[in-house]
Amino acid sequence: MPISIKDGFPVKHHSHSWTTCLASHKESAIGAIRHILDPRRGGYHIHINKLVAVRNESGVSAIKVAAPKQEEINKYLLFCGRYEIQPGAPEHWSATSIVLRAIDRSNKIDYRAIFDEADKDNSNTLTKEELSDVAKRVGLSEKLFRCEGESIDYVEFIGICVRELGDGYPRVVVKLMQDEEQWKREKHTRKNYEFDPKYVMGELEGVPSGEVICKEVKELKGGLGAIKQLLPDGINLGTHAIIMEAADRNLNQIYLQERPNINTLRGILQQVFEAVAHMHKQGLMHGDIKMLNNVRSRVSNRFQFILL
Repeated sequence: MPISIKDGFPVKHHSHSWTTCLASHKESAIGAIRHILDPRRGGYHIHINKLVAVRNESGVSAIKVAAPKQEEINKYLLFCGRYEIQPGAPEHWSATSIVLRAIDRSNKIDYRAIFDEADKDNSNTLTKEELSDVAKRVGLSEKLFRCEGESIDYVEFIGICVRELGDGYPRVVVKLMQDEEQWKREKHTRKNYEFDPKYVMGELEGVPSGEVICKEVKELKGGLGAIKQLLPDGINLGTHAIIMEAADRNLNQIYLQERPNINTLRGILQQVFEAVAHMHKQGLMHGDIKMLNNVRSRVSNRFQFILL
């Protein structure tokens, strides 16, 4: 194998049998892949993200040569069969939960189709009036497009979408919680109160069931095995999940990396306290206001609470 089962480090001298097996159309190759990845047998599932990045003798990545075996690979590469979790350390962890960034591979955005549908006069450009709806559909702030001018052509539009969103698959965060009662309270609050998405990051609809998520976590699917190895002592993977749209950055990251000036900070704080006032009108107190729990939305470019 091209990587070590013990630590996931590359093996200097190997026979490229992994990529050869992935490219093979023989039925026995599928059995071999299952054996290699099975947690009870080969156990290489914990290094699935590294295995798909391995290159064959021609320099082609394993994920590309694995087309005939993609279904078998995705059982371990994709969490719940759809979320490609970002490898490496989690976005955030605490004694009660961890937050993972992921790509939803089940729902690709067709930038071209969205542009063409909005371009009513077939001018190959969109005016700022047309951009408002288009921005919402692709999940980005309208300001990102308007900064380019009063109107925007197809090439500029696609360029901004690719720069901000990549290949068109939505970015999400998966919050895994350990305490079932805490998870139930947050789910209940999100379901039974009328939160304005302007102030509170909503939970995505159409996500996998709680039973499926619990099973996937216990089996360490989607690269969770490698992530578990990175967690400090006492921090565990919860089996209860809340899945939300991925924000741009949290307020702590913005403070450290963007160094906002005093006028920018005034604007940020105004948005934070508008969100607090919105929750108070619902008869709720947040109870854990901090920079990590305030994020900047990709869609509205406003600050929202992610934790209730």
